[in-house]
Amino acid sequence: MKRMLRMATGLALLGAVSTGVGVWASTAPPIPPTAAQIDKRLEDENLGIPAAVVRRRDKVLAELAIKPADEWAGEYYEGDGLGENTSLYLGAQSGVAATWFGCLGLYGSNEGEVERTSDKTLAFHFSKPNDERHMGSFPDAVRTVRWGQR
Repeated sequence: MKRMLRMATGLALLGAVSTGVGVWASTAPPIPPTAAQIDKRLEDENLGIPAAVVRRRDKVLAELAIKPADEWAGEYYEGDGLGENTSLYLGAQSGVAATWFGCLGLYGSNEGEVERTSDKTLAFHFSKPNDERHMGSFPDAVRTVRWGQR
């Protein structure tokens, strides 16, 4: 009987020790994610759009939410719903973000600054090369046109 009691006490002590170790290990501070891990998560959550483009798009959308200073600022879309679906996000302060999706996913994206070059023209200064070779082909400049109510 004494031996069984000692064995039960020993098992209880072993359980307490292992529980204590588990509690101690769980109180260690978490390791913060690296910048690359943060970017990868952001890209995964946004259908593969590069993190820099997602951040620029989010800045433009935040600017648009507080009444943009320029009437041309906004979110623009062109596409057929299948092979070509291009979105352009423009903000006077936050710049430009562009994405092109097709039936196979993301084909191209870019981001950069917007410059008003004349009364009716906006120039885009993209961060990456903007040509067919890099799946870009977004416009480098646009002409603003007033359409009225729609």
